[in-house]
Parts: sequence; structure tokens; C-alpha cells
Amino acid sequence: VPISSSMANFCDISIEAARCVLLESILDGPKRRGVSIEVGPPTSTTIPTEPPTAKHQQQHVSMLVVVEGRPCALGEALEEGYLSGLKGEVSDTIKIASKRLIFNPDTFIEDVDAWLQQHHSTCCNPPPLPVVVLIQTGAFQNELKKYRLRLELFKKGCRVAEHCHLGLMCRKSDGGSSSTTSSTTTSVADQIETYLSACTYSPHDAVADGTSLAEKLNGCIVPLATHTTTRESVTATAACSNASVGTRSTIVAYDIVIHSKGGHELVYSSGVEPCVLNTGSYSHQAKLQQLQQQAASDANNNPNTTTKSTSSTMTSIGGTYPVGEVISESVDLGELNGTASFFGYPTLSKTVGVVPEGEEFVLEIKKGCIVSSSSSSEGGVDDDHVVVTTSSSSSPDSGGCVPN
Repeated sequence: VPISSSMANFCDISIEAARCVLLESILDGPKRRGVSIEVGPPTSTTIPTEPPTAKHQQQHVSMLVVVEGRPCALGEALEEGYLSGLKGEVSDTIKIASKRLIFNPDTFIEDVDAWLQQHHSTCCNPPPLPVVVLIQTGAFQNELKKYRLRLELFKKGCRVAEHCHLGLMCRKSDGGSSSTTSSTTTSVADQIETYLSACTYSPHDAVADGTSLAEKLNGCIVPLATHTTTRESVTATAACSNASVGTRSTIVAYDIVIHSKGGHELVYSSGVEPCVLNTGSYSHQAKLQQLQQQAASDANNNPNTTTKSTSSTMTSIGGTYPVGEVISESVDLGELNGTASFFGYPTLSKTVGVVPEGEEFVLEIKKGCIVSSSSSSEGGVDDDHVVVTTSSSSSPDSGGCVPN
């Protein structure tokens, strides 16, 4: 689906998305408050910051934007956001020199090395910070047989912002059923706008929101010595009830109840493992990288050092966008019981299948195993979907269950 005049409204939000990813996440900058993004020269979107001082020198950034030869509409929108919205002096403290590179799997690593060589020859202090932005219709990694792409870029000292599988969001979604009406069809423009909006989610907000949710989930496992009889709501859809002793004798685990449409409840009785956050905040890594770079610079400038440091820092800064995840799992999968209704599921073609409203399917889980499934529609499943199969012998006690 090519970019058209009807998609011109994506210009503003694509610039905002690119600036959020690069300035707030990759470069660990302050949160942009009340910034108005306008179409026009980059100076019209300059971020108000403190004037540069001896303590805050202007940071030079070399940005390599890697794109497809024939990008999808979302890829074009992101490319426009990074290349048009992020060049020159984007703030009083950040100056960006950008370059566009069409991905070629046969020469990609050599192309990056050539760019880095040019980058290192730039005379400025401190030296430019290398950033690579990967805008992919699919996944570049699938075309590289020898390298693990992001890891290889980290080894070269680059910070990496990765946007992958964008082509999947440039297809019309029919809701996963041939009987779906046009009212449930998701347009390409809607999907593009949703993705770009998600990329404007500030890592600062993600840290606050994610930490708050993680604390509530982690609080469902309480050391026995500090346990009280108070029952408090975990979230609007997950409540603490029926406290029970978990598999660990030193803790008390509150139930976490997941409520879904139709009055179904899925109960985690053992609590969950400590949560891991994916927020796009790399403050800790950025500080560590600065220390490593300073140590390398001191070693190179020290005449008493027998071996000069030439390798780049191995600190990994960057990831796949958009971000905003709180990740955990049950402490004991055998303590997962109940039923839940589902409206979406992954397909074998790596898309998200969506069941039409009112045709959700229900899974019954006992002791961590799927024992039965039901669907109100026989037309919502085809050969392209991931299908859960069960049999009369699939019970948690027979050993024939389907692991969740």
C-alpha cells in the first residue's frame, strides 16, 4: 500500500514517534512536555532545553537509517519521521547528522563498517554517538545467515532502534473470518496510526506505569512473617482473593484472577514470578556506557598504556519498538485453573487473527493444561490459524493434556 495524499496526516505523528524513540529512549533524554510537532523545517520542532554549559556540551549523533528498497507505507512514514524530523540541531544539546542506507544483505556489515569509519573520522569532542535505525517491512535478520544483526551492531558500539514486521500492519484485516462485515474491518490507515501512536509512548511514562503494575503483581506473593489478612484489589481485572499457602513454605500467595468476557475467570493461585519490564528506558546502560567510553579514552591517551583500546563498548542500548511490557509467569503452572475467552490469537503467517465480536472462543484450563476448547462460530478457523486440539484423554491427570 503506497503512501498517498490521504496519509499526509501521518507526517506529524511519525516525526513525534521518531523523536520519542531517539531522543527519550535511545539517547536517554528528558521527557518532552507540551511539545507541539509541526510540519516544516526541523527548527520548528526544536525541544526546549537548558542552554549548553560546560557541564552540558552539545552531543553530536551520527544516525544511519536503514530502509527497504521498496518500503511499505508504514516504513515510508517512519523513514520520513527520522530523516525529516531529526536532522541538524534538534535541540540546544543535540546535533544529528543522518544518512539513509538501502539494506543489502550481501554487503550490509561492510556498509555499516564504512559508515562507522566515516563517523570516527569526524573531528568533534566528544566524538559522535553512532545510532542505527532499522526500518523493516519484514525482518532483516531473516536475510542474514552469518550475523545476529542487533548483537553485531551492539558489538560495534552502536545504539539500535528496530522497527520490524511493518508490512503486516499494511494489510487489510478481515477479522479472521470470511463472514466478517465491513464494520469490523481494520483499515491500513488505522493500523499505521495505531503503530505510530504507540511509538510516542514515553519511556518515562512506561517506567512509572510498568513499575506500578509490577509492584501490584509482585505483591501477590508475601513473606509469611509479614502476611496480613487484608485483601486488596490488584487491578481492575486482577483481584487478590482466597489467600492460600503456595508451593514455597515461606510465602503466602494471593490469587490473581483474570476476568474475561462472559464471566470467565482464570486463577493464578501460586502468584507470579518477579516481573521484568520492557520500558525503553536505558538510563542505567547509558551511564555505564559513558564510564566505559571514558575509560577507553583515558587508556588511549595514557602513554604508559602498552595496549591501546580500539574496541567499542559492549553495553547494549536499544531494542524493538514500540515498548511497554510487564512480563511474568506463574510461579507454579500447575496452580493455573479456570476458563478464559479469547478474541485474538497468533497465526502461522505471523499475523494476529481476530475473532468477530460475539464469536470469541473459550479455553478451559486445569492444573496448567488446556483440557477443552469451544467456539461459537465454525467459520472463524481455517488452515492458516493456530488451532488448539483436545481429546477425551486430555485431562490433567492422564498426562495427555496440552501445555499452556
